[in-house]
Amino acid sequence: MFLTSMLTGSSYLFNRMTAWQGNVKHFYLFASNLLLLFMVVLYINFNTFSNSFQFNFELFNSLNPFGLSYSDFSNGLLFGIDGLSLTFMLLTVLLIPLTLLGNWYNMNFNSNLYYTLVLAIGLVMLLNFWALDYISFYILFEATLPLLFILMHMYGSSDSERASFYVLMFTTSGSLFMLLSMVVISMVLNTTNFINHNLFVLSLDLQTIIWLGLFMAIMVKTPLFPMHVWLPVVHSESPLAGSMILAGLMLKLALYAMLRLLLPLLCEAQMLYTPMMYMISLLTIILTSLATLRQIDTKVIIAYSSMSHMGMAMLGVCSNTSLGMYGSIVLGVAHGFVSPALFLMVGGILYDRYHMRMVNYYKGLTTYMPQLATYIVMFSFANMGTPLTGNFTGEFTSLQGGFIRNPIMGGISCMSVLLAAIYQLKLTNRLTGGTSSMYMHRTNDVTIREKFIMNILMVSTTMLGLCPQIMYNLLYWTVNNYLYMM
Repeated sequence: MFLTSMLTGSSYLFNRMTAWQGNVKHFYLFASNLLLLFMVVLYINFNTFSNSFQFNFELFNSLNPFGLSYSDFSNGLLFGIDGLSLTFMLLTVLLIPLTLLGNWYNMNFNSNLYYTLVLAIGLVMLLNFWALDYISFYILFEATLPLLFILMHMYGSSDSERASFYVLMFTTSGSLFMLLSMVVISMVLNTTNFINHNLFVLSLDLQTIIWLGLFMAIMVKTPLFPMHVWLPVVHSESPLAGSMILAGLMLKLALYAMLRLLLPLLCEAQMLYTPMMYMISLLTIILTSLATLRQIDTKVIIAYSSMSHMGMAMLGVCSNTSLGMYGSIVLGVAHGFVSPALFLMVGGILYDRYHMRMVNYYKGLTTYMPQLATYIVMFSFANMGTPLTGNFTGEFTSLQGGFIRNPIMGGISCMSVLLAAIYQLKLTNRLTGGTSSMYMHRTNDVTIREKFIMNILMVSTTMLGLCPQIMYNLLYWTVNNYLYMM
C-alpha cells in the first residue's frame, strides 16, 4: 500500500513538472532580469568619488553568526563592492539572461536542470565578485566547477566526458596552490579579508611563495601558456551556455583575481616577476594567434582568440601604469561582449541549422543568411579591435601601458593586432564570401530572439568604445590604489 502511494505520488509530481516545464525557464529569465535590475539600482546609488568599499555586509561572524554588521577585523565572511567588482558584476548580470535566451527553444532534454545550472553559475559568479575575504572567495571560486562539470557532462557534444574532466582536473589542480597560499596568508596576517592588505608589509621571500601559489591558479584559469591546452577542448565540446559563460565570465575571474589578490598585498613580488609575466603573456598572445590559423573547428578558433585577448589583458595588468590596468579591465569587459556573440553565431545559430562546426563546410553565407553574415562581419571587426568598439579602447591602452613599462616587449606584443586581423578575416571570409557551398541548404535566417541577443551585445561594445569614460569613472580610485601600493 505504501509503495503504491509512493509510485502514484511520484507519477503525479513528474506529470506536474512536465506541465510546468515551459514555465520554469520563464521564471529563471524573470529572476535573471530581477538581478539585472538590482545591479542597476546599485550602480545608480554607487558613489564613484568614494575610495572605500560600499554596500558591505558580513555573514557568519563568530560573535554574531547571522549578523549584518561590518568590521575591518572581523572573522566572518565579508562582502563589499568597489568600482572593479561592480564592473564585472554588471557584466555578469547582463550576460546571464542572454545566455538563457541562447538555448530558449532547442533544449529538449531535461531543460529544467539546464536553466537551473546556468542561473546558479551566474549567482555564484556574482557573489564571487562581491567577496572581500579569502574564505568566501575560494569557496565561490571552486563552487562554479561542479556546476560547470555537470552542465558540460550532460549537455555537451559527443566527447563531453573528456572535456568535463579536463576542466575539473586542470582548474582543481591550480586551485590547490591557491588554497595553500591563502592558508599561509591567514596564518601570517591573522585575518582573511582584503581590506587590511595595505596595513601589512610581508618579506620578499614570503611574498614570493604566496605569489607563486596564487599565480598558478590564475595561470590555469586565464589560461596562459603553457596551461592553455584545456580550453579549446572544453569549448569545442561544451553546450552553447557553457561556451558563453566560460568565455564571457569565468576567464574574467582570473583577471579579477590578479587585480584583487596579487597587486595589493604582493606588490614587491609582482614587480620582481613582471619580466616573467611579460614573457608568458607575449608567448600566449603570439602562439595562440598562430595556432588559430591552423584550426578548422569554428568554436576552437574563437577559443584560441579568447586566449590571445586575455594574454593581452594580463600584459596590461603587469605594466604598473594607469593606462595598462584600465585598458586590461576594459578589454576584459569588451571581450565579455564580443566572444559570447561569436560563440552564439558559430556554436548556436550555424550549428543548430547545419549541425556542423568545421569551417570548410561553410561558404557563401551572404547568399543563404545575409543577416547572419552581417552580424558575423560586425563582430569580427569588433574582435579585431576596430576603432569605435570597446576592444579597440582596451587593446590600445593595454598595449600602450605595456610599451611604457617595457618598450621591447610592448613593441613585439603589437604583432597581436596583425595576427588577430589575419585569423579573424580568414574565418570571416570563409564563412561569408564566395559562392554557396554544395553541402549547404537554405534555412531560416536570424530569428528575432537571436537578433535581440546580438543587438544587445553589439550596442554594449559600441557604447564602451564611444564612451569609455563610463568605466573610467568607476575604475579611477581602484586603479590608482593599485598603482600606489606597487
